[in-house]
Amino acid sequence: MKNKKNSFPFSTVIAAVLFILVHFLFKITVFKSILLALAGFITSKIIIKSIAKNKDTILIGGVSQKELDAALSAGYEKLHQIRKYDGLLYSTPIKPDLDSIEVSTTKILEEIKRDPPDLRKSNQFLTYYLDATVRILAKYVELRKHNNGDPEIAESVKKVEETFSTIRKAFDNQFTRLLGNEVSDLEVELSLLKNTLKMEGLCD
Repeated sequence: MKNKKNSFPFSTVIAAVLFILVHFLFKITVFKSILLALAGFITSKIIIKSIAKNKDTILIGGVSQKELDAALSAGYEKLHQIRKYDGLLYSTPIKPDLDSIEVSTTKILEEIKRDPPDLRKSNQFLTYYLDATVRILAKYVELRKHNNGDPEIAESVKKVEETFSTIRKAFDNQFTRLLGNEVSDLEVELSLLKNTLKMEGLCD
């Protein structure tokens, strides 16, 4: 609303100046001068609106509003999926770790919203680790469903349960280091976690 109010007087001045120039300086008829002034008024408003929109689009740190909104939307969608699995796993050994992961993920997303440049430092977390967590949870639910005493399935279930404490620590550290801007340490730890998940056969 503020942009509209500010652009109106400026556009009016442009229209008035244009009318005076074309009518009195170039001796164009009043009707044509009014049409040209109206065209100038509309054009100036479009230009001002475009400039204002571009200003609003770029945030601090070179992160665009569109990019931020898309990343946060995807992040909250993955958090929603994690919460759905949490509701199915209320009596399992991973419940405390899963609760902690939800809290840390919420804090991380809120921190990115508060400080958009943190999006750059959280890219791997948002695009890989949240996805990996959702996939591991899906696998865990499926394994428990078919766990009828088979030693191999039981071993896989145990492996997932042991891995979740590692995932929880990584999520906790992600938030702590975002606040401290310790990017290099964070990337090293995330890479180690990624390798661990691959070695355990839990993620690609």
